[in-house]
Amino acid sequence: MFKWKSPTAQMQGKFINWTSEDTASFQSLLTEVGQVCILIETKTDGDDPYAFERVSANIITALGKLNYVEGQQYIIMQLPNITEKHYA
Repeated sequence: MFKWKSPTAQMQGKFINWTSEDTASFQSLLTEVGQVCILIETKTDGDDPYAFERVSANIITALGKLNYVEGQQYIIMQLPNITEKHYA
């Protein structure tokens, strides 16, 4: 089960195509930190071929082939169209 108060690594991107490099980054973060939150950015242009549901399903399928389970080693969240960032 995903532990909300435990240290968590963050992966953020559009992830239109989940690649072997994304998997390698995920595995490295998982080994280093223990769990990962994958944040899928909402695209602002008209070239978004996949909705959040399809992108997240692709990630779940790819990681599932390696026996990673969403809600255990990682979670996936959708980000809104963020246009400004402030770090406190």
